Amino acid sequence: MNKIDLKKESKKVIHAIKRIGSDPDKDWKLFFLLFVIALVASIIGHLNIFLQVEGVKESGATLAPKQGELIDSRALSSLLSSYDKRALDYAAIASSTPLVDPAR
Repeated sequence: MNKIDLKKESKKVIHAIKRIGSDPDKDWKLFFLLFVIALVASIIGHLNIFLQVEGVKESGATLAPKQGELIDSRALSSLLSSYDKRALDYAAIASSTPLVDPAR
């Protein structure tokens, strides 16, 4: 088996990178090749995600409803009473303050 000489391979890569821009046809081919590789990788990734989601849908995974109260009635009543108090306070402030036209 042949051993790969990293020094020679790195020089080849550096030489190829330095030659970018010298031949427009090769540059466009390289750009197109990289674009196609990125496109295929993106399609494979998105297809993988799509199939995983479809698999979850088909497996019929359901959530069991919780038993017991859905709403805490004491907390709800205290919240509503605080909003009623704020509404009364606002009405009192709005009725006690006379409206003044700032343009005059």
